[in-house]
Parts: sequence; structure tokens; C-alpha cells
Amino acid sequence: MVTVRHTIIFIELIISVIADVDVIKGELVVYSFKDKKAVFGPSISKSGIKGKLVYLKTNKTCHDYVPNRPTEKENETLIALMETNSDCTFLYMVLAAQRMKFDAVIVHNDFQTGEDLRRMVEPADSKMEDVMISSVLVGYRAGKLLSNYDIEYKAANKYNHWFINICADVQEPIQYKTTSKILFRTVFSITMLCLCPLIIGVCCCIKHYRNKTSVNIYLERARTRRWSLPFQLSNIQALKSCTPQIHAAKFKKGHRYDTCPICLEEFVENEQLWILPCKHEFHISCIKSWLEESKYSCPMCKGKVITIPD
Repeated sequence: MVTVRHTIIFIELIISVIADVDVIKGELVVYSFKDKKAVFGPSISKSGIKGKLVYLKTNKTCHDYVPNRPTEKENETLIALMETNSDCTFLYMVLAAQRMKFDAVIVHNDFQTGEDLRRMVEPADSKMEDVMISSVLVGYRAGKLLSNYDIEYKAANKYNHWFINICADVQEPIQYKTTSKILFRTVFSITMLCLCPLIIGVCCCIKHYRNKTSVNIYLERARTRRWSLPFQLSNIQALKSCTPQIHAAKFKKGHRYDTCPICLEEFVENEQLWILPCKHEFHISCIKSWLEESKYSCPMCKGKVITIPD
């Protein structure tokens, strides 16, 4: 059965808690360290928890720490600083500090854990409801620097007016971040799906235009420089689909023309002829010789002739 305690733990887990532990001198923040709040215990108020620091160390067991809270500072806010211990859980470390009447706890990682701020989560335990003070976790380097501000430190007089402040939590639902990322990815995907066909179409048009233009430029150069026919054909054959074709046919009586315009000899029955795109007819040998002389047009009408079939 789901209890109120389990509900609170679940809400804490889906919330990203961002806070700071500050070292303050007067009104000036000298150092600021990122932390993560424990799942158990009360939340930190907006005004934060400001007090002096006492560095606690284990005395044989997880339930026994030293030193005790200074009796001469009963009316002051004291924050316990504790190092993680593989033999002690976060929960029992905080409970030990609470029994010693500290007002808050800062737990710092050991050397092996380093700067990894894992969430201070414990398995469901009835003692979680007994936690009445706030606690946070900081990295190893932050903990070692904070230890210099222990009121029992030999240089206590130097830091007499320095305080430690655990700032108020700034809570931002992870779900909001996740939703934003999903929305951005969805919009980006739809945009790319719409743009890709358009980009492909534009590229195809550009390629077609360049091919068409390149053919015209090549033919103009061939005509101007009077390139030999075999060289010209070896390049143009690949572009047959863009050029008119010459048709082969057999001569029959009643054809449109009876005589070859080049040699002026009459056509013979069933003789193979070439018919140019302009419909003029020639002996094959005659028109080939004509075209091989770099004459790219019909001898009769000067119409352009581009390709020649085998």
C-alpha cells in the first residue's frame, strides 16, 4: 500500500534540486559550491540555513561522532560537516548529527567518490520520518575546503566572522526539461522531412540545367574550334537522349527524293539511306564524309546534326 512517505520520496526523485553551499564573510560570498539535497528531511527555506561549521568525525561506530556540540553556542545555528563512510548510510549519519542537536548537515564525498554528487537516497526506512533537519551532499574538494572553517580549528580566530550558508533550493521539474527536448526534436524532425524533398528537387533542377547548358557550350566550342568528328561523337553519344536522331531507311520508288544532294547520283531500289532530323535523305557514305569534315549541319537546310547511329 502506498503511504504518504513513499509519495514524498517519489516526488523528490522526479524533481531536480539545485542549491548552493556558500562561504560568507559579512555580506560577501567568498566561495560557492554546488550540492544536492537529501530525499529525506525537511526542505530548505528560502532564507537558507546560515551558521557556523563543526567538522564531525566517526568515533568507532556510525552512531558515535566527535566532537559534541559546543555548550557555549547553544543559541547559535551550527551546521555539521561529515565525510561519507562506506560503513554508514546517509540516513544514519544525519540522524547522529540530529541527536547531537545540530541544525543542518553537510555531507561531503570521500577521496574515492570525488566530485560525483549522487542523490542522498535511502531504501524505504521508517526512520526517515524521524529526520527533522535538512542535509545536503557536496563534492570531495568542497568538503576539504569547508573543513578549514570549523569553529574548533586552530585558526578559529581568523575565521570568526565567516559563516556557512546552505541556500534555498531552486526546484525545476525534470519532466519540463524532457518535454522541451522532445518538442524540439519533433519540430526539428518535421522541418527536415519537409526540407529534404525541396532540397533534392532544387539539386535535380540545378543538375539538369547545368547538363543542358554544358551540352550547348560544348557544341558551340566544337563548332568554333572545328574539332574532329570522332572526338565530338565520343562525348556527345552519352547525351543521345538530349539530341535529335538520324534514322536509317531503305529507298523505295516514290520516295520524297530520288537523288542524293551531295553526289547527285540517283538512289537504287532497297539502298540504305540516312534521313536527317530535317527529313533530308542522303547516301550513308556521302553524309558521313560530309560530317567527318566537321560540318555539323545538313548540306541542304543547314539544320544541326548531333548524333550518328552505327
